[in-house]
Amino acid sequence: MSQIALIVICLAIGILLRLSGRLPDITPEVLAGWVINVALPAAALQDIHNVSVDGEWELAALTPWLGVVLALVVLVPVARWFG
Repeated sequence: MSQIALIVICLAIGILLRLSGRLPDITPEVLAGWVINVALPAAALQDIHNVSVDGEWELAALTPWLGVVLALVVLVPVARWFG
């Protein structure tokens, strides 16, 4: 519940700052870039030592490849049929 409250507080602060006009127009792009390039990798590195690799990870890693194989099995014959 505290995470939701933090998100609501941050949104309210962002709305107030936007309405005040004190920040330049490029601020959303800069903040989004900081979150993607700095904050998310830092959060991942902070929690990586708590990760344990087990059988569920194998299925998660194979799922995209199974989708590719299934798409090839279906789409290659359909593409050949349509010429």
